[in-house]
Amino acid sequence: MEQELKEQVNQILQKNLDEVYFSVAEKILNDHPKSRYLPWMLAHKMSPEEARVIDALPDKDWTPEVGELKVSKSFAEKLGMDKYEIDAQIMDRFFSADVMSDPEQGPVIRPDPVQWMDLQHSPVWRERNGHAYYIVLQLFFQGTITLVGNDGTSAPVQIANYSGDSWTLTFTGVKVGVRYHFHYELYSVGSSQVGYIASAAYAQ
Repeated sequence: MEQELKEQVNQILQKNLDEVYFSVAEKILNDHPKSRYLPWMLAHKMSPEEARVIDALPDKDWTPEVGELKVSKSFAEKLGMDKYEIDAQIMDRFFSADVMSDPEQGPVIRPDPVQWMDLQHSPVWRERNGHAYYIVLQLFFQGTITLVGNDGTSAPVQIANYSGDSWTLTFTGVKVGVRYHFHYELYSVGSSQVGYIASAAYAQ
């Protein structure tokens, strides 16, 4: 079983990718550092055609009357696709956290990698993504998230485990009595601090 899982992970990470996946990944990452995993994760859960649909967002002809997660007929015509097929794809991408609704623009790519990571556990997608996908997401976590303390020290993620509906992150270098907050590379996640650490080995 373990060997089979390794092969599935390798299938995700060794796939030859269409350039559109890198374009979508760049928009999700926004101004944050590039990820060597995100384009391959996107390719695992959507076809190049589906990726080109969300890469073309936002719909310049969108109005509130169209619907918050729908596109105009002119948008569909530009892509040479059926409007209702695109609407269905966008709804699918909404549940997989790749697309969100903007009150001013309609459906747009979600431009926040931390929020994107946090929303990868939708029950709609958990089985479709498969176990190997979440192994790759663990690698994404381990390479991007750290705890930064009020004493100037940092504690990177050593292990990221997903079980049920939540992640357990194990950090190295955590000190008792130091107040920490999450950082995504150079980006501070959220405004609240984690709080004083009771254990020198583990932080929630």
